[in-house]
Order: sequence, then structure tokens, then C-alpha cells
Amino acid sequence: MKKLKFLGIAALALACGMCVATGCGSGNGGGGSASNYTFEAEGVDFTGMSSFGYSINYNETDLIQGKNTPSFPSNVLNSLSNSYFVGGFNTTKPEGLTLKFPIKADKASTGNVITLRLGTEFGTLRITPAEMDVIVNGVALEYDAINVVGENLTSVEQYSGYKVPFADYKLSSTFDLVAGDNLIEVKIKKNNLGFKDEPMLSSVGPGVDCIKIKSESVLSWESLWEDNKLEAGIQD
Repeated sequence: MKKLKFLGIAALALACGMCVATGCGSGNGGGGSASNYTFEAEGVDFTGMSSFGYSINYNETDLIQGKNTPSFPSNVLNSLSNSYFVGGFNTTKPEGLTLKFPIKADKASTGNVITLRLGTEFGTLRITPAEMDVIVNGVALEYDAINVVGENLTSVEQYSGYKVPFADYKLSSTFDLVAGDNLIEVKIKKNNLGFKDEPMLSSVGPGVDCIKIKSESVLSWESLWEDNKLEAGIQD
């Protein structure tokens, strides 16, 4: 799948006091003071990715859900940072399913903090590194369990899709970034987070809206959102 790359320059946003185009990192500073940057999950490269959901299979940009998905309640849509997110983040494969965020930093920095904006259609999910890895430059972070809040579901018969708004979940550990190219990966692994009474939905993951990084480095990335929109047939 051929991709056209759209460069999101966080530094431009800092200079102009404006937001960078949707899907790119954005922040409020640098040069010694930590700033916050947002990287939209719908801007990753979906080449070769496949997954499944409730009575459906997903391939590549089919994983993009949100404003393009019929019947999503307004409280969920209004909680999304760019009106879209990556759904169907489920796997039964030994290698798991991974979202990759290639990020550039203007300088090395320590003590960086990552927050994941997540939702769930399968009830509240208690996620630990045993179920989902967050990997920075090849090193998996150790973090305390997070409870991604959803409906109180005990059976697949109660399934009704996304009903609870997405929310931010800050990981407990910090990490280093190097000057230049960095790679942050969010990887769902084979697990038992789903419904015990439905084998096809026993290994599931959260919906991923975006990742947010607080850093003293100025961060940017090459978002594929514009190209992904075309491929998915999304018209804003």
C-alpha cells in the first residue's frame, strides 16, 4: 500500500501559537520546559494489519472508527481528540497487533511521560504489561495496571458497542528519548480480557484514540492521516 507522508512540525505550532494539522504532534514550548504533544492513532501506517471485532473482520484502514461509524453515541464521539480512533485493536496471534508511532525529537531528553487516550466496547478492562506493551525504542515499559472504564458487562449477550467516553490513562513509568528518530509502539498481546463465554472475543484490547507525550524535547512525526482518510473513503 503506497503511502504519502505528511510532516507534522511541532516547532511550527510553537512559533505560530496555532495547532498543527490534525494527526500531528502539538505542543506549547520546549527549550527546557516540558510540553505536551498529541499523536493520533489514526495517523499510523496500517499496511498489513488485520483484526476482528463483534461479528466483523478489519483490514488495514478498516480499523479507523469514529465519526465514519454509524450509530456511535455522541458522548463517545465528543470524547475523541480528532473524531476518530483505532478500533478492533484485538488479537489472538502470538505476535500480537502493534500500532507504531515514529517520532522525531530535536534533542535527547529524560523523564518523558506518556498518556494513552483509550476506550472500550468490552466492559472495563484491567490492562497490565502482560496484556499490552508500550515499547520505546525497543524497550517495553513497566507500568502499573490501568483500568480502562467501560460498561459493567459479564457476558457477550450484553454487548452493545462503545457507550462510555474515551479517557486519558497516564502510565506510571517514565522513559528516555534520543535526539532524532524514536519509535513508540503500543502492542496488544493475546490475553483473557474479553468475554469468557465467547472464544472469538476472549482476547481483546481497548480502542486507541491517541498517545500524548510530555517532553522537554520538541517532537514531531510524519502522520499518514490524510492518506489514510482517502484509502478508508472518509470525507469530513
